[in-house]
Amino acid sequence: MTRHTTLLAAAALVAAASTAGIAAAGGVSDDHHHRDDNVTICHATGAATYQRLTLSPNAVLSAHAKVHPDDIIPPFDYDGRDDASVASGDHHGHMFAGQNWDATGQMTWSNGCVPAPAPVPFTPLSPSTPITPPPVPPDNPPFIPLIPAVTAQSSGVVSSVTYCHLSNDVYSNATGSPSAVLDHIRTDQGDIVPPFMWQSGTSVYAFPGLNWTVGGEETWGAGCKGMRTVADAVAGEAIIRVSITPQKRRPAVGSSVRFTLTAKTLGPSPASGSKLCVKLPKTLSFVAAPKGRISHQGACWTTEIASKGTTTRTFTAKVKKGMGGAMIHVDALFSAKNAVSYRAIGAITPPRPGVRVRT
Repeated sequence: MTRHTTLLAAAALVAAASTAGIAAAGGVSDDHHHRDDNVTICHATGAATYQRLTLSPNAVLSAHAKVHPDDIIPPFDYDGRDDASVASGDHHGHMFAGQNWDATGQMTWSNGCVPAPAPVPFTPLSPSTPITPPPVPPDNPPFIPLIPAVTAQSSGVVSSVTYCHLSNDVYSNATGSPSAVLDHIRTDQGDIVPPFMWQSGTSVYAFPGLNWTVGGEETWGAGCKGMRTVADAVAGEAIIRVSITPQKRRPAVGSSVRFTLTAKTLGPSPASGSKLCVKLPKTLSFVAAPKGRISHQGACWTTEIASKGTTTRTFTAKVKKGMGGAMIHVDALFSAKNAVSYRAIGAITPPRPGVRVRT
């Protein structure tokens, strides 16, 4: 046994003994046991080499997290109590947010701590006509990225993915299963693919997206036709933009969250006969949609927007129970008689009950 391994074992025994001592002294009930009794990590032993270890949460936090910055550690729940917190009655759960838990880290961890082969270098393709997206205020982004998926929850998992396929400098709309899309983009790195979650066995994985920049998201939202500008407009056409923003990004399970839909015309003509609609997934239910018409999981508003005008609509939805830790997408669609249809997407991620994030 190496000195390094001996130290790790000693740290694990000390952490376990400390935890047992606190439970005995404080009389902590079984209702507050560790959420994750053991955590499997990839301990870095050299350049791109790892050792797979399964330790208690305390051993991971004291002997590996931030102590070994190259270790790959998945997010996990733990009690996180010491003598002071027990005395004060703090029995809340805590969550360690993970270390090196990016796409590469997750792939290495899922592969038994064996790094996957490096991807083949590529030069991304670009459309023949550059797309210049409108500026997006930094404090009101239309989209937030997916968080790492570490729980085997089925909510948020998709069975098909709609993306923009690039061929001969022209985008076209395409749809495929998650596995087919992931296999396809190995060679088609110029495609625009939104973030999505998919399930393999009992594990849920998150794909962060490909070319999912502000311009890429808007091209996808416009049906892969590229963003039309006022300079592209024909006589009588309205150029529109749409966004959907939740009041809270991480609403509690069982609570209600208010969304704001904003549609505006950049000119040169007003949008006539326009309709703004939103569709909720089954993980949300409508509470209210002022001035709108609710039908099952959808709601629509009819509106007229003047040239270079803006209209705003709000609705409130409730997060159903059992959705903690899952990312929930909400789609919005704007259509008008004299405008190209436009799609926008917003997202919320309710935390699991009793979990506080530790960074």
